[in-house]
Order: sequence, then C-alpha cells, then structure tokens
Amino acid sequence: MTELNIDKNLAHELKSTEDSFMLLIQVLGEGVGIVDQNEIFILANESAEEIFQVGKGELLGKSVAEFLSEEGIRQITEETAKRKNGIKSSYELEIITAKKEKRIIIITATPYLNKQHNFEGSLGVFRDITERKRMEQELISLNADKNMFMQILAHDLRGPFSGLISYSDMLLKNFRKLDADKIEKQLTHINRTSKATHGLLEDLLIWSKSQAGKLPFEPAVLDLAEVCDYVISEKIETAELKQIEIVSNVTLNTDIYADKNMLKTILRNLLSNAVKFTNRKGKINVKAEFDGRNTLVTVSDNGIGMKENEIAKLWNCAKPHSTEGTEKESGTGLGLLLCKEFVEKHGGNISVKSEPGKGTDFVFSLPLSKE
Repeated sequence: MTELNIDKNLAHELKSTEDSFMLLIQVLGEGVGIVDQNEIFILANESAEEIFQVGKGELLGKSVAEFLSEEGIRQITEETAKRKNGIKSSYELEIITAKKEKRIIIITATPYLNKQHNFEGSLGVFRDITERKRMEQELISLNADKNMFMQILAHDLRGPFSGLISYSDMLLKNFRKLDADKIEKQLTHINRTSKATHGLLEDLLIWSKSQAGKLPFEPAVLDLAEVCDYVISEKIETAELKQIEIVSNVTLNTDIYADKNMLKTILRNLLSNAVKFTNRKGKINVKAEFDGRNTLVTVSDNGIGMKENEIAKLWNCAKPHSTEGTEKESGTGLGLLLCKEFVEKHGGNISVKSEPGKGTDFVFSLPLSKE
C-alpha cells in the first residue's frame, strides 16, 4: 500500500471518528461542551445551545465568562484551577443566558491533558436544573410553613386544654363540697373552652382540606339574610356570655351567588373574631350594600381595634397571626386566612379598617350572580 493511500485511509478514519463523536454528543439529552484552557468554547452540541439560549453554532468562540456574574466568574476560576491539576469536578453554577434569563446548571467537568500531561482544556457535561431547584426551594418553604403552623397550633391548643384539665380536676376533687352555683360556673368554663377548642380544630380541618384541594366549591344563588341569621344564631350563646349584642341589618331576599359552606365559614370566623375583641356589653353589626356588580358585606364591632402594624400581619400565610381576646380568648390566626382564601375563591376581596379603641370593620365582596 502506498504512503498516499495510507494518508487517505487515516484521513477517512479520522473523519469517520469525528462524525461518530458529533453524532453521539448530539443525541445525548445533556448539554456537552468542550472549552480550551481559557474557557473558550471550541465545541458544543444542540442541547448546550438550548441551555445557553443561543443559535446554532453561536457558542463557538464565546467565553464561558460572558454568561456569568462576578460570583460565577470567581467560581469557574476556582474550578478551572482544579482541572489544571488533573482533578475532575462536579458543581452547580448559575448562568445568565443570551436572553438574560438566570438558570442553574449542574456541570461534570473533566480535564483534557495532552501526552505531556499539560492541561489543554475541559470536557463539560451539564444539565439545566433550574426547575428542580425552584421546586426544592418551594418544598423547603412549605416545610418551614408547616413547622411554623404546627408550633402555632400546639401553642394555641395548649392553653384551652390546660384550662379544661384544671376545671375538671377541680370538679373531681371538690364536687361533693361545692354548691350548685359553683359547679355551674365550672361547667360553664368547661363548656365555653370546649366549644372554643372545637372551633380551632374545625378551622384546622377546613384549612387542611382547602390546602389539599379537597374542599368542594359549589356556588349557588343564596339568600344572604338567611345565611347571616343562621350563623348569628350559632354565635348568640358565645356573645351573650360577654353580654355582646349582634345585630343583622341584612334584609331578606338579598340574593348572592356563593358557596353556602364557604360563606358560613367566612361569616362564622368574622363574627368569632368580633366577639373575641369586643369588650363586655359591646355591639356587633352585620350589613350589606351593593356597588352595582357585587354585594359588600360588612361585619363591624366597637371593640378594642388594631394598630396599622397589627393589620399588616393578618394575611401572612407563612406566619399566621393571633393575639388574645379581651378575656384572654385564644386562636390560631387561621380563621382570617380562611376568610381571605374563600372570598378570593369567589372572585371577591376582603379588607379591614380599624383604629385602636374604636373598633374594627371587615368588608368583603361577593358576586350578585354567576356572570
């Protein structure tokens, strides 16, 4: 075989090997790139071009530094130093694509050393993990919220149960010595505390169903006055214990389009909140107005009111806010969060106006019809 034929065969084999290599890296789902010792791209497959959001062939000749922040440049410099010592490395890196989008990629970089063991560049295999990192952060946030919620719940339930244990212990030890009036007083405390604790657990159950998407939303045409009267009748006994008057100025045949159970929950929590923060012999009013498209429902009290900084904490889902009532009533802060969620589920809004010592108005809107 002549020398010319050997050269032709070698050239053919090299070309065949190069074509096979390029085909291999193109079909890989991962981004693949080769950079020289100055971190300049000398080869990149289509997946790499998609990750960096450049056109076909546009990565070639570009420096990796063009897609990095100052922190990223510092990081890549440290990693390149490792590869110059022959060390393979795997690490996460934030890049800024050609379209100015921030992405997080995970890179496995292998150093390329020539026959003299001199560093000539790196082969990098990388994958876009932006979505995975976002989900990880959401999970971390959800776990933090869950832990915070459980701490609040445990704190708020400890008080009522301590009271129940204390009152029942006193009755068990002394009921043969106590007269009827004192026994009735202790039983009243137990009954009131039990109902309050039951309310906390009801809020928890509704909240958990809502967060899991298992709470049905079934709006229908309802008479607002009938629903208000029903919920007020539930709260009369609790209000009377503090000699608080609840008055409804909602007229009959006030039709709205709402989910009956959610509406009851909204009104129940707003009335409970009003009773909680109203002093003895106070007054609570429920009224309805129309703005042409929506019904505006207002629950007002002449209680202790709130400061601006307290109002700002009411709708913080990450950290439900709860304070003691005028007679040390406890709560989880979930009630108002449920109100907000359910009102918004109807396409409405809820707001609050309050002034220390002058009471509080909660106003929420509901649609007049399903249109």
